[in-house]
Amino acid sequence: MEGRMRTNQNHLPVDVLKFFHLEDGLELRWAHAVNSHKKLQEALSGKAMMLEADVLLRPADGTPIMAHPPDTESDLSLVQFLKETIGTTKGIKLDFKSVAAIEPSLKILLDITSGQEVRNPVWLNADILPGPCHKDTQCSNAFIDPNVFLSLCVKYYPSAVLSVGWKTEKHVFVDNDRYEWHFVKPMKDLLSDISQLVTFAVRANMIGNSMEQIIWLLSLSDQYTLTIWSANFDEPNMKELVSLRNKVDKSRIFYDLPPDQETKFMEELQHQNKMYL
Repeated sequence: MEGRMRTNQNHLPVDVLKFFHLEDGLELRWAHAVNSHKKLQEALSGKAMMLEADVLLRPADGTPIMAHPPDTESDLSLVQFLKETIGTTKGIKLDFKSVAAIEPSLKILLDITSGQEVRNPVWLNADILPGPCHKDTQCSNAFIDPNVFLSLCVKYYPSAVLSVGWKTEKHVFVDNDRYEWHFVKPMKDLLSDISQLVTFAVRANMIGNSMEQIIWLLSLSDQYTLTIWSANFDEPNMKELVSLRNKVDKSRIFYDLPPDQETKFMEELQHQNKMYL
């Protein structure tokens, strides 16, 4: 309870679309892997709205740094990252790569923002449940313990948006893979007592086969949104992504796609719009 008692009452939930004066989640722009001083300065001066960065502990001294495995070193610490982003016109998304990094990082976030009114959107991301895994691959259990992640986020920074997803293997396939009910229903149970805003991180390659499950998740609460993401080597079915977009409110889906996939998505969206004119 000590950490919760210190939570700054000036930290209020920030609606990311209202912050950036948008009506459509498609308009939200991202900067990825902002894990170095150079990338941070580029992102701060560029058109990106949300700055996504990965957090892990430096093995030598346990300092939270911005790095994505297999990298274990960085010239940008979490302290430096937050001091340069909090109070700017950018939103931040911290992607936790290990359970050990969560509590020390949230303590730093709380300390740096203590005593000030934080207007930035702050998202906290982790893969908290297992996802699809193929019999011919080595299945990974490297998802973040959901109870640890959720309890610490609520304790230290209850105004943040919780970005939660499923750990998937390197490759998933449009034809075969999906968010089965046995993956999706445990997420509902985990979030049943959570009052924070939640966005579900869903992989674009599995949208088509998981339409029913995804729409069901969104129907559980008006506080829920989707963030559709994709790996550079994925080949999502753009017709299915447009189909999902047409089934739900446009303010409830964000798109975090590689540039080439975003271009194909926009082309398909324009094509389908012309068909119905």
